[in-house]
Amino acid sequence: MLHFGGPAGAVKSVAVLDPLCPACKAFDNRMKTSELDKKLSQDIVLFPLDKTCNWNVKESLHPGACAVAEAMLCDRDNAKKILDYAFARQEELIAEAKADESKLRDRLTREFPGVKGCLGTAQARLKVTKSLKWAVSNALPVLTPQLFIGDRRVCDEDTDLGLEYTVTAMIEHPAPATKGKR
Repeated sequence: MLHFGGPAGAVKSVAVLDPLCPACKAFDNRMKTSELDKKLSQDIVLFPLDKTCNWNVKESLHPGACAVAEAMLCDRDNAKKILDYAFARQEELIAEAKADESKLRDRLTREFPGVKGCLGTAQARLKVTKSLKWAVSNALPVLTPQLFIGDRRVCDEDTDLGLEYTVTAMIEHPAPATKGKR
């Protein structure tokens, strides 16, 4: 899990994202535009929908997402910058991964030197596997994006059009604390 944090007093949240998922990019844009991101302390679980690392998918919906997820986990200090970089260039990164994933990995190393020596290693793959195991142990559907506020999951429909209304209501009316795996 990556800790992106938030302002003092922010409500704890967990977002499950794929860095090359267009719906995740749109979700991130809606969070920023509505300024809901400023009301949440954000933790990120990476769930790349790419069969090169994710045994939950038979076909890669977002080729290269495993490499970007590895980069984020290799350089945690720049994980948010790497995510923003990937969101801004999704189509070209996916195309590059389809053609030759090693070129995508080289590109990530050039752009983010902190991933050098980690990206593509067994250690990096293990970090992504731990993220995927978290999703499996919490019985999450194979779907991105997902958002949890406290112990409650925002329903899939509300990560789109109903986002602002639903998240605001969940922040203003938190559920009683429960013991869980999160």
